[in-house]
Amino acid sequence: MPSMASVTLIGHLGADPEVLENRVKCRVAVNTRRAGNKVTTWYDVTVWGKQAEFFAERVAHGEALRGALVCVQGEIEARPWTGKDGAQRVSLDVNANRVMVMGSEAGQEPVAASSNGTWSEPPF
Repeated sequence: MPSMASVTLIGHLGADPEVLENRVKCRVAVNTRRAGNKVTTWYDVTVWGKQAEFFAERVAHGEALRGALVCVQGEIEARPWTGKDGAQRVSLDVNANRVMVMGSEAGQEPVAASSNGTWSEPPF
């Protein structure tokens, strides 16, 4: 039986999404508290297909998405890499199955996109 690592993230976009040929890449910051201290964990998210078209359209229309609150559902993968200083690091990568922009400082309305490309009100 195959295995998978599924994750749901609710966090803020660290920058406007980067539109590539057949995908969109973005970074999501998730803030938590541990022992009273704020801890930020960054996730590299890749969005494909109709979901990517959704982001590309918003970026093309000049919508600033940096800082927007998003909900991402997808499969997570830990990818080891070596930094410029030679230190071993781990990147947390998410291949998104579903992305929802929940809002921003500008007060935008939530918009969801399912993996089949249909738009719906947020289920959350």
